[in-house]
Amino acid sequence: MQLKPLLPFVVGLVMASAVTFAQGAQPKTDVSVASSAVIEAAVARAVANPGTATRLLPDAAYQYFVMARKEAGLAEIHKQWTDVTTIRSGRGVLRTGQTLAGPRETSPGEWRGDAVQDGVERPLGAGDLVVIPAGLAHQVSPVSNDPLVYVTVKVPADVDKVK
Repeated sequence: MQLKPLLPFVVGLVMASAVTFAQGAQPKTDVSVASSAVIEAAVARAVANPGTATRLLPDAAYQYFVMARKEAGLAEIHKQWTDVTTIRSGRGVLRTGQTLAGPRETSPGEWRGDAVQDGVERPLGAGDLVVIPAGLAHQVSPVSNDPLVYVTVKVPADVDKVK
């Protein structure tokens, strides 16, 4: 019996078994989805209430929200969260640094201040993606009359603790 004609069948069987094994080993998790309609509704609520975070999805491990700013927000530092933000519309400035002017702890590991001291400024515009690591002082300010609208996902700083 020649093995050559059976080779594609055997390789396919081995690959299918490996995929099935790998899929079986993965934990089953739900998928969080915010449809474009849900995001647009959250954007409308955020624009109607500038400076107030509008929550997108319920989740115990991460936080998802939309924000609209017509004026600068407080400077802040999060010790337990990395912010991953995409700018939806408007223009602004992100100021980052190591310390806050007039720091106040608002909750454990969460600090607010009047400004970022000795910071670096970066322009922000629609389509930009920004990752602000945990522990970095930051402040977002719009630069026009149009609101600066963005979506942020707060990721735990120690992702190894997320299950």
